[in-house]
Amino acid sequence: MADAPKGKWIEKLLYAMNLFFQQVYTLLSNNLTPEVNCIEQTKVFQLTGSSTPANNTYGFAATYNYQPQFIEQWIAVADQSASVFAAAPFATCQFSNGQVNVLGISGLTDGVRYQITLRVWWAQITN
Repeated sequence: MADAPKGKWIEKLLYAMNLFFQQVYTLLSNNLTPEVNCIEQTKVFQLTGSSTPANNTYGFAATYNYQPQFIEQWIAVADQSASVFAAAPFATCQFSNGQVNVLGISGLTDGVRYQITLRVWWAQITN
């Protein structure tokens, strides 16, 4: 530290770093999740796949009653064995009247149990 520049800049730097690390500590020690920290809802469900997308449906009530910004999706074989997909899987989703509906999931194989995770994100409300 003897060769560090003189002045109050080091105090400002340490103060800013201290504030940052306090926030990181609070985040990690309180086990904040995306649901707590963001405007987001995660829904995990399982279904037995069908090669007909319209047979792979699901619906759930949304946490918020306004149009989501986007929906993320993860589709995996439920028992975590080797992936069994006819093609790249994709869930077609729709939001209507406070309900998120999976209209169909393409790319699934008949008779295989899948675990589907949907994460719905809403934009921040600002005035």
